[in-house]
Amino acid sequence: ALNFLKKYWNLKDTDVLASGDQDNDIEMLKQAYYRVCVGNNSKELKKVANYCAESVNSDELVDIAEGLI
Repeated sequence: ALNFLKKYWNLKDTDVLASGDQDNDIEMLKQAYYRVCVGNNSKELKKVANYCAESVNSDELVDIAEGLI
């Protein structure tokens, strides 16, 4: 789905931030330039992510995104 949206909106990888909290999000994160894992996640997801947020219930993800813009 992320690749479809990138093509549809003509986005470069560097235009995309993706976040996930489980291993099923690994493939999605690989399609984004900014890859954020959130919450209590696995070692495999952390290997793919280039940023980590402590909790999905905090503003930390927003802070990370704002820092990248």
